[in-house]
Amino acid sequence: MYRILLSKKAKKDLIELERAGSKERVEQMLLDLSEDPFSYPSKKLKGEATGLYSRRLNITDRVVFEIKESPDPKYEGEVRIIRMRTHYKGIVPIFLL
Repeated sequence: MYRILLSKKAKKDLIELERAGSKERVEQMLLDLSEDPFSYPSKKLKGEATGLYSRRLNITDRVVFEIKESPDPKYEGEVRIIRMRTHYKGIVPIFLL
């Protein structure tokens, strides 16, 4: 089991997605990521976003995340959600901060 952590921007994105009626889809995706973030349909990003992964949420939005080791031994690792409402625009500056 992986621990899910949301960035400040991802928390704001989550609120917007819930307002847009995607609450169930997002909750299911977060559950799937907590079970196995490496499984299909996760996509490993390249270029400046190397080290990040994404999953398609809908036609325009992607959940962009990174996977790290967890300091808590009860988790296999941590899935840090960087953005949820993006098509990769602006994720690299956020990731580097």
